[in-house]
Amino acid sequence: MKRENPLFFLFKKLSWPVGLIVAAITISSLGSLSGLLVPLFTGRIVDKFSVSHINWNLIALFGGIFVINALLSGLGLYLLSKIGEKIIYAIRSVLWEHIIQLKMPFFDKNESGQLMSRLTDDTKVINEFISQKLPNLLPSIVTLVGSLIMLFILDWKMTLLTFITIPIFVLIMIPLGRIMQKISTSTQSEIANFSGLLGRVLTEMRLVKISNTERLELDNAHKNLNEIYKLGLKQAKIAAVVQPISGIVMLLTIAIILGFGALEIATGAITAGTLIAMIFYVIQLSMPLINLSTLVTDYKKAVGASSRIYEIMQEPWTTDRSS
Repeated sequence: MKRENPLFFLFKKLSWPVGLIVAAITISSLGSLSGLLVPLFTGRIVDKFSVSHINWNLIALFGGIFVINALLSGLGLYLLSKIGEKIIYAIRSVLWEHIIQLKMPFFDKNESGQLMSRLTDDTKVINEFISQKLPNLLPSIVTLVGSLIMLFILDWKMTLLTFITIPIFVLIMIPLGRIMQKISTSTQSEIANFSGLLGRVLTEMRLVKISNTERLELDNAHKNLNEIYKLGLKQAKIAAVVQPISGIVMLLTIAIILGFGALEIATGAITAGTLIAMIFYVIQLSMPLINLSTLVTDYKKAVGASSRIYEIMQEPWTTDRSS
């Protein structure tokens, strides 16, 4: 039987601020939608630009859209981040409430340092995903979908050519995300072991001195630190692959649009303003693509970090939960 997703299991344990979520989603969506107007107006200004006659109304409208976009995007991101902080606060509270009511045999077989690591280090990884990465999901999706729609409206043939790069990107990201989840699970486990070792040695330092086992404890600590170091390098290698791939995909897409767009302008199929607008839309796609690519790996890391928390939450209480 397939085990329940540990991260979703934690989410189901929480009370969600529905009103705040609706407000944040609405404001963030409006901010992303207003940002989609910027490339369109840029293209129109280029097509209508004349030294002898400057359209100040169009420029003023363009500036107004910029200001509105900045205000809505900033406020929306703040509200989404606030939701993330509320959720991680609730996760830590639920976990601590559960741990403090567990039976004594659980504490006999789990070192205090390991439990502290679950409450701090594991929840920190989840916090980074929920409060920093997840808030960018909705604006990124709106910007991504909206930009693609505008590109289709401006020139559907050129847009179809840019889709060549998307399958390559997806095929590379899926296996990398699975590897990152395994590495994250191992990393959090090693960090918990190291925290457990520190907690045990520090609380029994007098016994360590009497038995003259300082070298043994140093060797044990070095083994843990070496494993954490190796796992950290593996994560760094994946990050070093993901970000350049995102950049290469974006540069390739821009190159396709510039090459094909030059032919379209030469034949009179599109104007220079339309080509500039399309390039702006492609540039706008870069951040959502980067956000979504790193979101996959960060999600896998959060799932890995929540696995041990899930196991703790399955431990029985000393008393009935209804009491």
